Amino acid sequence: MPFLRLTADFSSHYGSTINNSSSNAHQQFFLFGPEVSLPTWVSPFAHVLIGGSHQSISAGTLTSALPYNTVAATSHTGFSTAIGGGIDLKLIPHVYVRAIQIDYAVTRLNGNTQNDPRISAGLVLHL
Repeated sequence: MPFLRLTADFSSHYGSTINNSSSNAHQQFFLFGPEVSLPTWVSPFAHVLIGGSHQSISAGTLTSALPYNTVAATSHTGFSTAIGGGIDLKLIPHVYVRAIQIDYAVTRLNGNTQNDPRISAGLVLHL
């Protein structure tokens, strides 16, 4: 079926952890699952992905606080899932631009569950 395929999603997301802090967060997703889409030049899609994620936070200090008020460096790997969809635009055969992808992502890291939106764009290879 040309409208059903298996998807592998590898992505990285970056940001700061706390206002007025010199620490940064980095989260990598490695997800797999089924995706349905319309095989046209403008191709809307939806998917359910399951896999894992790795989150690392660099150490930093709060710039407006006393010197002993720091953010500790941490690193965790755990279960993740993402449910969502978006739109792909065909450039050439097998190469698409992912104009937008919006997911509801759930991660379980270090005994905690996070529920977050995940918005991304990029290049996609359809094999």
